Amino acid sequence: MRVLSPSLLLGLLFSLAPPARAQDEPAEEPAAKEAAPAEEPAAAGGDEPASDEAAKDGGEAEAKPAKKAPPRKGAKKGAERRAPNLFLETPSGYWVIDFEPSHLRMISPKSGMGAGRVYMYLLYTLTNGTKENREVFVDITASSENGKQFSDIFLPSVEKEIERKEGSSDLWGKSDLVALQAKKKPNDPKYNYVTLKAGERRNCVAIFNRLHPNAQKLKIQVAGLSNEIRGVTKEDGSRELEERVRELSFERTGDEYAITLDTFTLTGKEWIKKKVPISAAPAAE
Repeated sequence: MRVLSPSLLLGLLFSLAPPARAQDEPAEEPAAKEAAPAEEPAAAGGDEPASDEAAKDGGEAEAKPAKKAPPRKGAKKGAERRAPNLFLETPSGYWVIDFEPSHLRMISPKSGMGAGRVYMYLLYTLTNGTKENREVFVDITASSENGKQFSDIFLPSVEKEIERKEGSSDLWGKSDLVALQAKKKPNDPKYNYVTLKAGERRNCVAIFNRLHPNAQKLKIQVAGLSNEIRGVTKEDGSRELEERVRELSFERTGDEYAITLDTFTLTGKEWIKKKVPISAAPAAE
């Protein structure tokens, strides 16, 4: 037997190496072919779940704003500006002068034009609680349960007597209004109006003729405290003015004797709507 030298042995090994690599290559090709189909289903399957997750995420993204959408600041401010008026006695767009009665009493002057007669007088205050000056024409009338009517009358001497009795020299009454009118022209549209400055509080007096000795109840109506006056056309074509009026209810305790010593008790006050007929408007030509 021939013994191979180491050099020949190495040469034989190198010569056999290429066939060994050629056998290894066919073994790798099936693995590559098998891997490709395995990747294709995975890719196809991966696309479908991805689309489902995207749809799910999109649905959640659309649902979240509907559930948690916060109110806009602008909308909130707008809602506050459009808030309904909760004070139904004072409608929006109208102003009201506060009328507060103090007491209703009687007096029999000892001197002057009304000496020996009996008069009723109402002490009250007017307050302009708004931030603007207001032009007002306050008209005060009264009526008893027996149908007798009373109006605030011009009696300077009686007004002075009331100021002495009440210890107040600054009561605003009809005599002050007449003095103010003397400074205006009769055709002035504000001839009967008085200016109440913003925040002004004024002490006033209204004087009425004597109450019937047997009358026990009295209603006093005060007009001109608000600018809420509306024209209303009725079904028959006639027109009326509808005005907000403050109505006070008083009751007298006492009899027909020593009537000036009797007292009146305020039993109620409320706003009412008073309607006054007016002439029909001229037809348009």
